[in-house]
Amino acid sequence: MKSRTFSVNSRNYVLPQAPVVVICIDGSEPDYHVEAMKAGQMPWLTGILDGQSSS
Repeated sequence: MKSRTFSVNSRNYVLPQAPVVVICIDGSEPDYHVEAMKAGQMPWLTGILDGQSSS
């Protein structure tokens, strides 16, 4: 049986039951994203920001 916990720098972690995706948008002009959402090019992010979950 695989261990579901691990320790890093004296801190304990538990692996999640389901996969987790982390998206980091850093170092870009926010207006690029706003314009892309207006153009329908970022539907997932638009839905998340509108409070709609796809899960």
